[in-house]
Amino acid sequence: RIDCDLRQSGRLICAWTPKDMIALQQQCKTLATFDIRSEIIRQQELAAHIRSSLYQGALLLPDDGGLHPAQFHQGLVSRAQENGAILIDDTPVLDIARAGSTFTVTTTRGKLKAKKVVLATNAYTGPEFSWFRRRIIPVGSHMMATETLDRELIDTLLPSEALVNDTRSLAYAIRKSPDGTRILVGGRALSRNRADAPSVAVRLMKILGQILPDLPPVRASHAWEGNVGFTLDRIP
Repeated sequence: RIDCDLRQSGRLICAWTPKDMIALQQQCKTLATFDIRSEIIRQQELAAHIRSSLYQGALLLPDDGGLHPAQFHQGLVSRAQENGAILIDDTPVLDIARAGSTFTVTTTRGKLKAKKVVLATNAYTGPEFSWFRRRIIPVGSHMMATETLDRELIDTLLPSEALVNDTRSLAYAIRKSPDGTRILVGGRALSRNRADAPSVAVRLMKILGQILPDLPPVRASHAWEGNVGFTLDRIP
């Protein structure tokens, strides 16, 4: 019951090349063996979901969906605190050492003992934990939101509520904002992980214009970035 705009809106994986389309058709057959629903959308049928001439077709995953990640995160924090968790921020952990059946955790504010330790640093693992740091690669991911747009325009460009991904090596994703008033674009906008907001906005606005050529000139209102934890075998 976390209020985070969770919606089972479906997701399109759009084929960038004819070869990618063949791969998506095979993926559709594979998913069926696991009773995962999917459907092939032919190129001429794509306009019912996205007004773009870039793609060769798509794989529709009707049971996928999206949420508002910041609201979801805040909801998790609130639920944890309501159930007795003590959250201590601005306290970097410098070392974790096993001491018999317990662990000694050294922080910048002192030491504490714990029966169990969960290392949940993902793409922000520091040099203190070099074994994990070598195995989880931080990959920069960038996001942009347009200014508030006319809903009729958005619905014309994105007629369905499905989230949209594509199969490029540097894949991009677009969606309507949860309130339906903006278009959100995500992907690796620049080669560097850390990037200033104007650079992110300029690059992603260019990508959005390529995907949706009927979009008139609009401005970006927000742009931001963060790291995604990536493994060499692409398995979480």
